[in-house]
Amino acid sequence: MALGLRDRWRVLAPDLRGHGGTEWSTDYSQEAWVGDVGLFADTVGVGRFTLAGHLMGARIAWLYAARHPERVERLVIVGLAPMKPRRFPPTPYDSFGSVEEAVAAAREVRYERTPDTVYRRFLERFLTRRSDDRWTWRHDPALRAAPEEQPEFAADIDEQWRALRAVRCPTLILHAADSEAGAREKKEEMVRAMRDARLVEISGVRDLLLDDTAQTIAALRAFLDGRPLAT
Repeated sequence: MALGLRDRWRVLAPDLRGHGGTEWSTDYSQEAWVGDVGLFADTVGVGRFTLAGHLMGARIAWLYAARHPERVERLVIVGLAPMKPRRFPPTPYDSFGSVEEAVAAAREVRYERTPDTVYRRFLERFLTRRSDDRWTWRHDPALRAAPEEQPEFAADIDEQWRALRAVRCPTLILHAADSEAGAREKKEEMVRAMRDARLVEISGVRDLLLDDTAQTIAALRAFLDGRPLAT
């Protein structure tokens, strides 16, 4: 997604703590996640910005936007509505002989529609090579059980809705047409709850960032330009 925007906008895509290239942490609380947004912006010298989040990152984004309206100019919520966090899906296997083997294993769980070239590029950020030359997952294993074992991992549902109602900036809510039943109704409820939110449904996809990014990028560019959005 970032590649489709960087011709006109400065796009920064930090890894959440415990993910990607970050160090593991002993604190995976909601407060820590939200605080990291401001710390990152301060570190890179960004004062006011558009904030976008996908799935768990979306919840972090709207909580931050609600608490810091002076910093968030626009908000993009991708693929999530207020909900009680679920345990992360099971991780297939512990190590792999190659990235291709990891891609094949991960497809047993999800992402069956994503082209191999796109998914390989995505998955490589979640893998690291061990001293024995095998590949393993980069994220902190503690995150797999965090939603159930750490009550402070995410804001409760009432707080999530209060935060959405408090967001002041223009907001784009992106919805994958092929997601689970009832998901669009939840997004429509979000639009009604917020001051200035628009819902755009992306057709023919289950994952907005991997299945077919062209429609997602087009919606983002229109939103950032202030052009009318197809709903």
